[in-house]
Amino acid sequence: MTLSRIVEAKKAEIKRMKAPRRSLKEAISSARGLAVIAEIKKASPSRGVIERTLTPEARFQKYVEGGAVAVSVVTEGNFFGGSNETLRQLSAISPVPLLRKDFIIDPLQLYESLFLGADAVLLIASLLEGKKLSMMVEKALELGLEVLLEVHTPDELKRAMDTPARIIGINNRNLKDFSIDLRVTQRMMDLARKLENPLKRKMVSESGISSLEDALFLASCGVDALLVGTYLVEAQDPQDRIREIVERTR
Repeated sequence: MTLSRIVEAKKAEIKRMKAPRRSLKEAISSARGLAVIAEIKKASPSRGVIERTLTPEARFQKYVEGGAVAVSVVTEGNFFGGSNETLRQLSAISPVPLLRKDFIIDPLQLYESLFLGADAVLLIASLLEGKKLSMMVEKALELGLEVLLEVHTPDELKRAMDTPARIIGINNRNLKDFSIDLRVTQRMMDLARKLENPLKRKMVSESGISSLEDALFLASCGVDALLVGTYLVEAQDPQDRIREIVERTR
């Protein structure tokens, strides 16, 4: 192998890194019915191992087949069984935006996300105190990464609305005790409309969706999208569950 071939290969790799990102916000906006962001994860602290049947690639294909507008890839390895390599591999074949879901607390992780092929990153407001929240959002956007900014409390929502993040995620799960209350989305949507009227940001409900009825309730709250994890991961044919949600919310 000659040096020139090595350099050309590197140029091609860098070109892929500089390629335009697939837009999560646009994918949500163009959805027919409620947009579904389907999640790939192997385990969770509250449920243990969840994924027992399909490879990430096989599950990804079923998600896309079912009509998911984007796929969330959990890369945290110690507690969720995630892998950076899974995100990198899916990025090479994905026709839809990929959201990197991890506990991102340092700008270095944003550069890493870009290298792995993510189109968007999850930032959790409760982990980023003071000015660091806006700094991380702005840095991600500067790198060409969209941000799904996750909130759980009214104070976090107010802080999120003061950042340039255009996608807000409402987590129905309390990360302190892992309890779930779908009415969190209802209350936070009411507050969001008061803080920004008309509401221009895309609003996503996350966590606790365990049935079609849950999805329909959250749709009635006025969110634009659902981020659905365990409800899909535990299904052998998750594409059917995605289709059902989309068709019932058109």
